[in-house]
Amino acid sequence: MRRPADINVGPDLGGTGHTAMNFTGSTGAAGDTWITVYDSTPGDGTANQNLFSNTPLLHSDVLIHAYNNKKGNGIVALFNEGTGEKGLALLIFDNGNTDTLVLGTLNKATGAFTALSTVSLGNQIGENVWYRLEMNVAVSGPTVTVIGRVFRHTTPTDPNSPLGLQIDGNLTFTGTLGAGSLAGVSSPGEVGMAAQATSAVVDSSQTNFVIDP
Repeated sequence: MRRPADINVGPDLGGTGHTAMNFTGSTGAAGDTWITVYDSTPGDGTANQNLFSNTPLLHSDVLIHAYNNKKGNGIVALFNEGTGEKGLALLIFDNGNTDTLVLGTLNKATGAFTALSTVSLGNQIGENVWYRLEMNVAVSGPTVTVIGRVFRHTTPTDPNSPLGLQIDGNLTFTGTLGAGSLAGVSSPGEVGMAAQATSAVVDSSQTNFVIDP
């Protein structure tokens, strides 16, 4: 959906030996966002939309390569592509001693990522290791509730190893679709992956992307 030439499948960028969706390229002080969405029939030559209202379990394993300024990677939900429309993204940011788990709105046209809720992770996000990111989205009428969590793996370089401890607490957000900070966000929407960077090379990877509606 955005910066497609910089989003490709291949060996993960951390050199751990796993096939992943890799996000590459750089951006300046204004920042930018990389976006790709799930298509259940990618070989049919059409831009098929797979829409979901609720995704009680949406998770992926995220790896961030070498540190250089603020960069993040994570999951997209309730994403729509039309003019003025947005989506939600839950991203893990590696930023030295001020790492964060952030839920924000995502704009395809401008690449803007606007934070809605943030949990401080201190300096707990390391480079070239895998973290399990979970995003739970529940829509009831005009109200959406999102719960985000991030976990370590028992073998940091193996995204298929059992989960270890959760890193800090849950991120929880509730808001009204289409209003206030959620203007442009509606249900149903697409799900997928995103990366974001500010004055950095975004190099990051995702694997084990799971949708369970």
